[in-house]
Amino acid sequence: MRQGLPLCTLLFASLLWIGARAAAQADQPGPFPSPSPSVVPAAGNGYVWLGFNGAGSSGGQVPPRAGSTATPRPFVNASTTGFSLHLLGRISDSYLAALKFEDYSVHGNDTPFVSYSQGLVLYNPHASNLAFGVGYLSLQRSTSSVSVNGGGFGAMLLPRFKSGASAYASAFFYPIRSRGSTSSISSLEAGVIFSPPRRGGFFYHAGAFAKNGGNASVSPTQISGLTAGVGTSF
Repeated sequence: MRQGLPLCTLLFASLLWIGARAAAQADQPGPFPSPSPSVVPAAGNGYVWLGFNGAGSSGGQVPPRAGSTATPRPFVNASTTGFSLHLLGRISDSYLAALKFEDYSVHGNDTPFVSYSQGLVLYNPHASNLAFGVGYLSLQRSTSSVSVNGGGFGAMLLPRFKSGASAYASAFFYPIRSRGSTSSISSLEAGVIFSPPRRGGFFYHAGAFAKNGGNASVSPTQISGLTAGVGTSF
């Protein structure tokens, strides 16, 4: 699954370009006069979604359990399943706050649960699909006393909740100092949401994601795959 990271990066860049181009075209006036309704910002007032994830995991070392004298062993590539919960809310006309939690069950090696928690604060220019900001990430592993934490930065392509399809994407990078060495973790995702007509704020979403990096003495150092689920805007 090591090709998942460049694939997700390419998908993120493509959707970012499409979203920026669509926003620019939407700002161009038409040939006929029309009423000037209030502009609904990208992502509206916010949204919450639940996703179900299927992925592959690879890289790193399997650390010994707490109290064990065993030596670390190489992590063998394994399938991974889990879920994600995203909550984003508008705290002012130009600022957003978001929480992302992802939990994965690794089906192999020492069968750990691996979780990623992110808190984000974003600046969203008026009428733009793009948002930029800072974040804080915490990585936890259930079968050892591993905890990787640190701040970072990144950008999001925000969806627009109108009938039909809309792209979303996110890329955040966390340079982290752990166990005396500097490493980094990247969190990438991209996909589409689909809002059925006359369903209020309800929507479906589907896309790809990748988590890459961390300290090589722990595992996995990469989880990448596909996600699908449902959500609602407010």
